[in-house]
Amino acid sequence: MPEQSTSSFLKGFSFVMVMLAVVLVVGFVQVSVDQADERTALQMILADLETDSVEMTAVRNRGQATDERVLWILRNMDAPQDSIRPRLMNLFYYTSYQQVRTGYDNLLNAGRLTVITHPELRQELVRYYEVTHPYMWEFYEMYMTVYREFKETTAPYLFMGAEREGEALRTSYTMEWVRPWSEMKSDPHFRYKLSEIGVGGSQFAFRLDSVLETNAELRATIQAEMGM
Repeated sequence: MPEQSTSSFLKGFSFVMVMLAVVLVVGFVQVSVDQADERTALQMILADLETDSVEMTAVRNRGQATDERVLWILRNMDAPQDSIRPRLMNLFYYTSYQQVRTGYDNLLNAGRLTVITHPELRQELVRYYEVTHPYMWEFYEMYMTVYREFKETTAPYLFMGAEREGEALRTSYTMEWVRPWSEMKSDPHFRYKLSEIGVGGSQFAFRLDSVLETNAELRATIQAEMGM
């Protein structure tokens, strides 16, 4: 092989090897970046799911407690007014809820759901945020409508102080009888709405149990994926 051809070949070979090394380095860096992004995304989603679980549990417990109090009132309609009052007053407390989904929405809005490399986990997250949770949320809004309607039926009989949200503010509530319990319990519309919020609370708690179970499964899968 002529000396000039050999030199050209060596230069070309060196160039190819340098480019191959660059591609390998860039590829390694990109994989490292993607893995870091995935871990960050999973950490954020995990934190969201944990917060969501706490919030949903509080709402679930409130729904169950409402059902139990309603059942007590329905079974003790002839109890003295002073005995009815605290249980009836408890029905006016509610636990608000707003889903936490920042991590999932960040990936969705950026078109980067595929940064989660585990396909089954990705599908389960989509199902949780786009199907399971919206179904539960729809029932939550229906239940809050029933709750507001119940409050309207009590207006002719009860005066409630300014409504404030939160368990810690119970002492801020005041409830006074405008008309006696004997008249209130005889109102068929009130009794119907009373039964409705009890049934609604029980049904909502039941639906939340399923969502909470899915939430726990997702958290366990994410923790396993992250080696936690």
